[in-house]
Amino acid sequence: MPRNVRNFWIEVQADGVKNLVATGPQAKDGGFKVVIRQRENGGISPRTIEVVGVTDSNGMIRTTTSVMKNGEAESSVIELTTKR
Repeated sequence: MPRNVRNFWIEVQADGVKNLVATGPQAKDGGFKVVIRQRENGGISPRTIEVVGVTDSNGMIRTTTSVMKNGEAESSVIELTTKR
């Protein structure tokens, strides 16, 4: 966990990678976007999972996980909203 409290903190561990990747936005109102792709029938699937974190003008922090296809949202699976 970071020393300073940020809106978001992201940790990623992948097989074969020795070190944990941990990061967060630098700005107080910063956000992030993570895109997860996977193989399908020997190629890359046109469907992805996107996790997006934003802070709105009212100080609300929102993280949304969506299934995307060719850049368009198929569905929002999870949404978490909190006050900063």
